Amino acid sequence: MKPHALRFALFALLLGSVSQGQRLQLPAQPPAPQAKLLFSYVAFLSTDDHFNSSGIRLQSVAAIIQQDRANYHGMKMDACDGAERYFSSKANRAALSSMVARATVPASLKNRILNATPVVRVSVYRGAAADYVTLAELPSSTCGR
Repeated sequence: MKPHALRFALFALLLGSVSQGQRLQLPAQPPAPQAKLLFSYVAFLSTDDHFNSSGIRLQSVAAIIQQDRANYHGMKMDACDGAERYFSSKANRAALSSMVARATVPASLKNRILNATPVVRVSVYRGAAADYVTLAELPSSTCGR
């Protein structure tokens, strides 16, 4: 199959998996060729994830993602938050903040994370220079909402 035909077939397959009226959301940053996927999880970024333990509203995507994991491992998890063990330590959650800060997040996804309660897939990669994450918004139906 010719490369352009393969790309067209892949595009058609992707479009066919999206319901009418639903947006196709690609990962914010594609993995680098030498990167290795370590794990991924689903996070419902609830209202609780938008505030720190002192009740102060969080102002960055990195802080909200980090707070989601702090809440999850502090047993204040949301119904559809996915499991992972890596961010159970404060040191690794601090590293998560840096990994998210290095990610390229489209303005539309950044706006949804800061101002709404989306469901996202967080994928953690081991890169050549540093670990990093990609973020992709999932349909709210992922959580039965």
